[in-house]
Amino acid sequence: MHDPVQGKTLPHILNDLLTERALGRVIYGPDGARRWIWNGVKVLGDGATCSVEVDGLLSYGAFLRAKFPLSGDPKIAKENKHMRKILRQDFTAEGNPGEGLASEHEELLQHLLLPHTEASEAQLGEVGLNESPYCFIVPAFFRLLQFLQENEIRFNLIFRTYGDDLYRVAQEFNCFCEGRHPCFPLTRPMNGSNGSVDRRIHLTDSVTEGEMPRFGTFLRADGTTALIMGTFKQPKTADDVNPLGFYASMAETVKIIRGLPDIHDFLARRWRESQVTLALRDFYPYWFSNKEDATAGKLMVVDPSDDVEGIHSMFFDDNILPHDAHIVDARLAHNSSALAFDETRELQLMRVEPLGVIQSETYFIDRFKTSLQRWTHKEK
Repeated sequence: MHDPVQGKTLPHILNDLLTERALGRVIYGPDGARRWIWNGVKVLGDGATCSVEVDGLLSYGAFLRAKFPLSGDPKIAKENKHMRKILRQDFTAEGNPGEGLASEHEELLQHLLLPHTEASEAQLGEVGLNESPYCFIVPAFFRLLQFLQENEIRFNLIFRTYGDDLYRVAQEFNCFCEGRHPCFPLTRPMNGSNGSVDRRIHLTDSVTEGEMPRFGTFLRADGTTALIMGTFKQPKTADDVNPLGFYASMAETVKIIRGLPDIHDFLARRWRESQVTLALRDFYPYWFSNKEDATAGKLMVVDPSDDVEGIHSMFFDDNILPHDAHIVDARLAHNSSALAFDETRELQLMRVEPLGVIQSETYFIDRFKTSLQRWTHKEK
């Protein structure tokens, strides 16, 4: 667990999570400045409240969003985002508003300690786990894959991120697929051997002529939506006159899929039989320039005919909010219209509660079952 876009380490991220669970009251100091005071209630027990007002109480995260809000002015938006980041990531440190929750921060760190293993330093190094005692990919994710394999469920997996962490993810994930993960062994490999499905992430820049790369990046601008396969590189901003001009010099090595219908067919149908894994980078500048609104977030293209073909898509993201898709932009393939959150919530868009993931290794299995049950019920 880390956030390369924001430059956050695991302790920073855990502080981030606690700011959304910790409740307190807002008071005004002698100078008129607003301050948040924790109410003294621990946050990891049953019945914890997240990001909502309760009897005048407010989470620290909500307090910071109100004090340093999003803005249409890029300079102000950047400054406010930086302030929120600094104050959130040190939330439980001594002298900060959440210092009374330091023991719960430590408890979460303990949950993320790597399981005991007899693996050597070299073996841990192959997986990328030799420099930290903590998990990088959460155990609940590997438990889900083991569950899907054991139940012989056909699926495609697509990794999505705004960051640059997909190479690091691929290192550990591929070792898992090859049965070489020292903490999460497989009964059968997922690397294409002995008739198995090859679910490894392939990030090589060199592909056989005519072969489609399995990694790429989205590019979004006003009037343009494209998926560029074969690179993670992105322009810092998209030129509205020629948004794809950045990729002109890569014409011989990348494949460009334009428009929602073709993007949907590519993601939902092209790889269906082979069940391969894709790794995609989303276009953060577009989301940021649109004040982090859901309609500019990570694109999820939906086609009602998927149900008839037995295709059900699930998008798991910890930035989906209880009341707002926030980071996922679900749209219909045939007319590009945005889907209301009420239509996709707990069906395609699956909000991930990070504290739940950390504390329960069956978290993703349970969420998978919830989505599948709702889809099955909808089809009857």
